[in-house]
Amino acid sequence: MQDKTSETKSGIERFWEFIQFGLVRILIAMGTGFIIASVLNPAGTSRLIGMILYNPHFLSGEFKLGETWILLGFGLGLIIFGILLYTFMYLTEYHFKLFLQKLRKNQIKEIYKRGHSQLLELQFIITISFLITFTASRAIVVSAGESKPSLELWVWNYHVHHFFFGLLLLSISGWISLVETQKKYKKISAMLYGGGLGLLIDEIGLLLTWGNYWATQSYIFSVTVIFIFLSIILYEYNRERKR
Repeated sequence: MQDKTSETKSGIERFWEFIQFGLVRILIAMGTGFIIASVLNPAGTSRLIGMILYNPHFLSGEFKLGETWILLGFGLGLIIFGILLYTFMYLTEYHFKLFLQKLRKNQIKEIYKRGHSQLLELQFIITISFLITFTASRAIVVSAGESKPSLELWVWNYHVHHFFFGLLLLSISGWISLVETQKKYKKISAMLYGGGLGLLIDEIGLLLTWGNYWATQSYIFSVTVIFIFLSIILYEYNRERKR
């Protein structure tokens, strides 16, 4: 009886993994298709996005980017969303199983033994924090327009840009990671690290060009950072599946 139950559970788990993989594959395939189409046929891709979004020209106008960059960003966004969504479902499933197994204390050691690596969860937190902070800070500047005196912080005659707050968060994150070893503090450190890096990268173009906030370098650096973060997530996930 127990063997049949375990076989049923394993079958359900395999079916759930098939759904998860299917969803992420669809999103990655759509994102890859948008990227290829934006390079080969930008006009057709632009019309397609125009059918999806209410005002696609608002993005290129407000974010000071060419339409090709917007199309590439749309495709990359789908790929990033697919990978992060799958990672979120994987981590949520693990914690849910852990909660259920805590009700059966005799099995808690086994699920801990098969548990995910701490780096996978911390990297997921860092990536999400980075994306939220970078997107939110840029969206706030865009919504405020070119003239934004209400958002500017001046200390005496010095204009304090928000990348200074990013450096502050990175410093606090580094200090916490050095002096604390508990898991909850590592999560706080990961959140601060991602947020601080997001604020810094949002103005990296301004730093490199000595004053141009809308420089393309900020987007290039943000995509590079996301690529590195997602590579770490996929690497850690593949290591777990081989254990």
